[in-house]
Amino acid sequence: QEPAKQMALTMAVDAVQNPLAEDVRKWGNWVLERAREEIGHLYANPAGDETIVGYLWARTVTCPNPTCRAEMPLVRQWWLAKTNSRKLSLKPVVDHASKTIAFEVVDVSGKRATGDFDPDEGTSSRGNATCLVCGQTADVAYIREEGKAGRMGAMPLAVITEQPGAGKAYRPFTGADAALFREAEERLRPLADEIPDELIDPKPHSVNRLPMYGMMTWGEAFNAQQLLALLTFGRKVRAAYETMVAEEIDPGRAKAVAAYLGIAVDRLADRQTTICRWDNTGESVMNTFARQALPMVWDHVAVNPFSGSTGDWTGALDWIIRVIEHAAGAANQPAQAQQGTATRIPYPDGALDAVITDPPYYDSVPYADLSDFFYVWLKRSIGFLYPDLFRTPLTPKAPEIIQEPTRHRDNAAAKDFYEREMTRAFAEMQRVLRPDGIAVIVFAHKSLAAWETLLNSLLDAGLVVTASWPLHTELATRIRAQGTASLASSIFIVCRVRAAERDGYLDDVRSDLAATIRERLDFFWAQGIRGADFFISAIGPAVAVFGRYSHVYNLDGSEVGVGALLDLVQAMVSEYALDRILNGDAARVGQVDAPTRYYILHRWAYGSEKIPFDDAMRLAMALGADVTALMDARGILKQSGSDVTLRGPRQRKDVRALGEVDRAGLAAPVIDVLHQAAAL
Repeated sequence: QEPAKQMALTMAVDAVQNPLAEDVRKWGNWVLERAREEIGHLYANPAGDETIVGYLWARTVTCPNPTCRAEMPLVRQWWLAKTNSRKLSLKPVVDHASKTIAFEVVDVSGKRATGDFDPDEGTSSRGNATCLVCGQTADVAYIREEGKAGRMGAMPLAVITEQPGAGKAYRPFTGADAALFREAEERLRPLADEIPDELIDPKPHSVNRLPMYGMMTWGEAFNAQQLLALLTFGRKVRAAYETMVAEEIDPGRAKAVAAYLGIAVDRLADRQTTICRWDNTGESVMNTFARQALPMVWDHVAVNPFSGSTGDWTGALDWIIRVIEHAAGAANQPAQAQQGTATRIPYPDGALDAVITDPPYYDSVPYADLSDFFYVWLKRSIGFLYPDLFRTPLTPKAPEIIQEPTRHRDNAAAKDFYEREMTRAFAEMQRVLRPDGIAVIVFAHKSLAAWETLLNSLLDAGLVVTASWPLHTELATRIRAQGTASLASSIFIVCRVRAAERDGYLDDVRSDLAATIRERLDFFWAQGIRGADFFISAIGPAVAVFGRYSHVYNLDGSEVGVGALLDLVQAMVSEYALDRILNGDAARVGQVDAPTRYYILHRWAYGSEKIPFDDAMRLAMALGADVTALMDARGILKQSGSDVTLRGPRQRKDVRALGEVDRAGLAAPVIDVLHQAAAL
């Protein structure tokens, strides 16, 4: 029992030593109870004692069939719970006479469908929808026009409840539930001026689909019940600050506690929109930013912030308290947070031992546009405490260092801006570093073009890579990783101020490069790093060798650039990986034809996910294969825009004369023969 006692004592000491976390917990609960007193009854369960967890809704449009005009619910699928232990589904019940739809909960455990009903088949697919009353199809263009005209509505589908120890339960939405929702609408009317009316920028369609369906302000991403809850919690946070000051708590401390509570309102908002899906496999809410984008969601869940279950206020508060406790335990030095820009760091030359940054990746994410979602709620909850930080209607966009064509004349100008400003930021890092200081840049982009830009910017700024470490930082289950060859790791690139004074020739550098890369690849392989991560992990060690020289030249006097270095690295890594995949049999590696070598390595590194065409071309060149032939003559690759996808035997079975000797009498690549055999 002694270790258990020691652990309990340690936990008690930690609690005492972290009064900030305790203050945030105390006042967070204060906010919760005041909000519950005001609006908690709007989440009461008229049908029993179970706690309401949330409500399932579906967006609706009117059927385009002039003889029908029924209200069409837009639903992807009907599953409520799809776990190993149980399978529950909604089932629509259509009254053709009144052209109305009701919903019942059915248990489909042990079977895929009930009669002609399949829970996997909703009414909406790829933006188009089918009317349950008449069978008419409404295409995506019609649905968008209905949204823009303000004619898109919402229909309640079901209520989610929970009883301690009994798990989640589901029941139909009743008239009594509807009455509570109408009361929420009435209570919201006097607060109309507080609803976020800031405009959503409609330009970056790739990450924000809401304006395409008529949702033009941030307030339109929420229903009335959700808006009322968020405005109430925000108002109680302001009241908490005023109460702390009235109780003569130090104003600086009161401000800090209120700031954390404002962040809790933001976390709550992330789980209180009409973009939140119900995860039927985990029976929990999926937050708005399940990925770094705002997609249009048809069927969604509105959770109860007082439930003590998924997506509620206590969950939002708990994460923040855990961060406070973790950060306090990670360091014993005070920290100072400043708002500023990476191109003008407010420190003198040579003042810092280290600079660590995770910079934006090209055009991957328009961070400022997405940050507006949180900005508008922070402004309403704690903006009065930080007037300088919230003086603009929305976050500033122009100086943001990303490649966003809508902010520039065209994509080329946006790319030039990004690369120029990244170099300025790295140069500023170099300026404030001590001569023996280090800069750490976190990068996780899979495109070699992005790496080339990053490395050129570092070299131009007077920094040189001295080491790199792939660290597992990404969840494999994150939405962003699904359907793309995303990295599971982030590469932590360690740099120092460049001090190289001698030039080198590629033939001399190549041997050092090969030895360094081989040693690092042996280590990375032993650590279990594979696929796209393996290719990218080799870049840092290679550039570290490259950076020992002021310039590297070919024998003809031309300078070797970073692009040529990356091609050389790709070739070395490809040879190493192929040797490993074929169990170190060098003779077998030499016998494998180029298209087959390409197929093996592409499948191993990227699977069937899309990758940039330029990366496929570089890999093909490293292996002696012709990327054009891989696409056209052999159909091994399929191009879609600027990306390519590898095709397996099922996709290639219709390729003419696959695996046969060609007209010149040359044998087919081994991969063609294998695919034809698999197809047969």
